[in-house]
Amino acid sequence: MSENNLLFVSLMPHLKDRMRHDYIYNLCVKEVVDKAHIENVGYVTADCVIEELPSVWKRWFHEAEKPLTYIQRLRRRYRDFSGIFRELPSNRTRIFFLETTFSRLDLLALCLSILRHGKPKDEFWILFRLLFPKKFDLYRVFTRILHYKLRTRLTVLTDSETIRESLATEPYSAAVWSIPHTRHVPPFKRPEQNKILAWWPGPPRENKGLEEIRRLTSTGEEKARHFCLSAAASSGLEQRSEFLTLHLLKNELSNEEYEQKLAECQLVLLPYDPQLYKGNTSGNFVEAIVAHKMPLVKGGSWLASELMRFDLEALIVDWSREDFFAHCLSLLEDENIKKKLAKMQTSYAEFHCMSTFRDGIRKLLHRNFSSNLTEPLSSHVKV
Repeated sequence: MSENNLLFVSLMPHLKDRMRHDYIYNLCVKEVVDKAHIENVGYVTADCVIEELPSVWKRWFHEAEKPLTYIQRLRRRYRDFSGIFRELPSNRTRIFFLETTFSRLDLLALCLSILRHGKPKDEFWILFRLLFPKKFDLYRVFTRILHYKLRTRLTVLTDSETIRESLATEPYSAAVWSIPHTRHVPPFKRPEQNKILAWWPGPPRENKGLEEIRRLTSTGEEKARHFCLSAAASSGLEQRSEFLTLHLLKNELSNEEYEQKLAECQLVLLPYDPQLYKGNTSGNFVEAIVAHKMPLVKGGSWLASELMRFDLEALIVDWSREDFFAHCLSLLEDENIKKKLAKMQTSYAEFHCMSTFRDGIRKLLHRNFSSNLTEPLSSHVKV
């Protein structure tokens, strides 16, 4: 089958802005597909505020303007998906890619649309970046329905070994992909400012540790005078400590501003909820490691399990300790921790990168479409 007959379709039913990693992730997918000379299109929300959208991405998916019942919302989403199926040429081999930022309702609407409008040559790639521990979680149930309908035309992907293992009892297998957007991480740059910059990146949410960060801003610890804590202005954080310096950033950073902040900081604060992030990965964590930064996390999370793989349990911290900032100073000065972090950085840089990510996509194309792609494939790819 010729690559020219392929049409790659990125489905992004909740992509509104650049605040989450789904935007940069789908850009990485598009870059790989472009280089493989495969025509591609994308569908984002109708009210997406990103001005510099790729020209082949369409504003499409509609959000409710007023409260609707579940059935009304399902019908609306079904119409969105069905419209895509009807709009695209049915004589092409269409590969639909759905990244993790979708709801159970989205997946059900997609199932119904496939049953009604799917074509025999359609392929579906679904990426799970969330852990669904319950056997009868609707995410799992709807994916089983898709597998029953599509069989080998369904490919399930994840970026977490924990999630892959949790799906081991399912009738389909999952392949582990790398996290590609570390390509935007700047070269290692040693900060020159007087204070140690500790950054809480991303949108401020309770499940990302807002309460822990708020507690730090009220510290009475004298050692905190050596630190500057940076966070988004929408966090509502206030300067309550006579020792700790607080620096509030604008809520949405450009790629360049994000890169600069990552280059300047020395500590990346990631007190993520261990229940939500038990298997869920974190782009901020991966980017911090690749950028030679020291992340601090909570125990019981995927982030903690990754640190434990490299004997870095010391970076799984007690966020309520009274000497938190003194402890941070000791961690930053520990030569043994620096060596272990360097080893982890090397491993992460080799796996979580565009070249390995590209190999994963190209290997799927080789396997499913006998494409005449000649670039060598990385041994890291698990498909």
